[in-house]
Parts: sequence; structure tokens; C-alpha cells
Amino acid sequence: MTLIRNWKEVVPYIGHDFAIIWPIFRSVGWPDRTADEAPLQGLDGFTLHRMQGGQAGDYHDHADREQVYYMIRGSGQMKLDGQIVDVEEGDAVHIPAKVMHQFINNSDDWCEHVLVTADAPAQESPTTLIRNWKDLVPYVRYDTAIIWGLFMGVGRPEVDPASTVMTGMAGFTLHRMQGRLTGEYHSHENQEQVYYFIRGGGQMKLDGDIRDVKEGDTVYVPPRVKHQLINNTEDWCEHLLITTDVPAS
Repeated sequence: MTLIRNWKEVVPYIGHDFAIIWPIFRSVGWPDRTADEAPLQGLDGFTLHRMQGGQAGDYHDHADREQVYYMIRGSGQMKLDGQIVDVEEGDAVHIPAKVMHQFINNSDDWCEHVLVTADAPAQESPTTLIRNWKDLVPYVRYDTAIIWGLFMGVGRPEVDPASTVMTGMAGFTLHRMQGRLTGEYHSHENQEQVYYFIRGGGQMKLDGDIRDVKEGDTVYVPPRVKHQLINNTEDWCEHLLITTDVPAS
């Protein structure tokens, strides 16, 4: 079953000391969550975070999970295994299991980022990677989507080898589509996908059902569901797309 949730419809909580967190989707069986709130089969969680200026989160790691931060608005710093690096809008940060990390908003403004979590085994010598979509060469797929391949799964062929760092997710990409265009109508046999609309809007065709989508919407697409993005506006549409392998049922 496909699901669409906007972060404005989700009750947030405070986590990691100073982060305001909107738990948009959790994994199947998550305690105290309904089926509509916890549909994920491959991912562990998809959340939106905001932090006010001058604050910092706690310094922590995850024993068996990898995470990707995507900076939507604002800037700040991340402490990664003791090293402090600057992050800005458009940066994607891949954090393998067992890497200590902390988000620091050293600016005077609010910072907003998406945080995606997936189960992943710990590596012997894990290293983080930061990539900004502006540094990457895009390609066109699904007829009309311009795609920046930020991170891909380990061992994936025919992609930038520098991007193949993820062990829990299959793809983490940024997509843009100009107004008046429509993508390919397709499905994935053993993969689930999550769309997050950063800017603009349009429609999605989901197993024949046309649904409106707008900025702040998160769309969950299970395996074998046919789907298509339709930009029926005059403006560009921009969204993240996270893909995860799901065991055949």
C-alpha cells in the first residue's frame, strides 16, 4: 500500500538533546506506531530534523545502522569520529555503523535536514563521505528525470565508484524535473522507495491512482507498485529518492 505523509501532519519530539524530529515513517513493527506510520520494510526510519542556531546534538554512534543526512536548508558542522567538518545546503553525509557523530548548528539560523536510517553491519575501518549534488555530473533516466547519484549500494555496476558506499540502502539520489514533463510509469520487483519533495509539486500516479504531491510530502512506494511522477506545473520539481532492497516475499 502506498502512503503519503506531510511532515506538517506529524507530531514532533525532541531527540539527541536539541533536535526537533518529525518521525515521518518507521519500520514495520515499530512500537506504538500504526501500519500507516510504520510501513518500511527495508529502511529503519525516515525523519525530518530541525535545530535552532547555537545548539548541538549529542555525540553518539549506532552499532548496526548506517545513516544519511541530507541538508535541505541552513548550514552547520558535523563532528565525525573527532573531526569537525562544515556542512551546507545540498550536502549529503553518509555515516556507516560505529562512526561517532554529532550535528552542530554554529550559525544564528535554523538548520533543516532529512535523516534516513537503515540496518547495516559494522565495518572494520568505517569512513564517512560528504558529497554535494553541485559537485556531481547528473544523468537522465525514467524519460525525463535529471538525477544526481549521491550515494549507491556497495558493488553496484555502471555508476561512479566513489558513490558506492552504502551497505543498507541501494540508492540515495536527488531528482529534478522541469514543468510540463512526465516520467516513466514503472515498478521495482524487490525494492521499496521513498520520495521526499523538497521544492515544487505535481502529481504521482500510483497503481493507476493519481495523487497530488507538494513540498514537504513523503511518499512511500512498496515493491511492485507501478508509479510515475507527473510535473503538471510550470515550475521545477525537486525531490530526494531513497531506494532499498526488500527480500522477495
